[in-house]
Amino acid sequence: MSVGRQIRKAREAAGLSRRELGRLLGITPSAIANYENGISHPREEIFLGLLGALGVDANYLYRDAAAAAAPGAGEPEAIRRYLALDERGKRVVDSVLELEYARVAARQGRAAGRGRVRGAGEPRRAAVPGPGGEEKPE
Repeated sequence: MSVGRQIRKAREAAGLSRRELGRLLGITPSAIANYENGISHPREEIFLGLLGALGVDANYLYRDAAAAAAPGAGEPEAIRRYLALDERGKRVVDSVLELEYARVAARQGRAAGRGRVRGAGEPRRAAVPGPGGEEKPE
């Protein structure tokens, strides 16, 4: 839900009309409508007044925007599982991640993350630990 929709939802939950909210903030009902419809955004002092008049905090208004910008829903679980791995498991995951990132980066025509994409004549790094923990070349 957008910030504007959250403003509308909070205004309606507070039992305020656009006219009433506008009167409290010293702005027009059409300004409130513009905020709710995403046409414009309130200046800082109006925004702070809006929070007080509606009885909400900024987290409430921006929660969906923040969630969209946050890591994907499965990422915290993937990170937790990665951290639970032993060193061998982490090396395997790191190797696969580096290879996949390099593949995608090469396809997109840019250098990969930490270093560069391996050149055609360069040997691959030992990426997969052997059964006894020793690394074996691919």
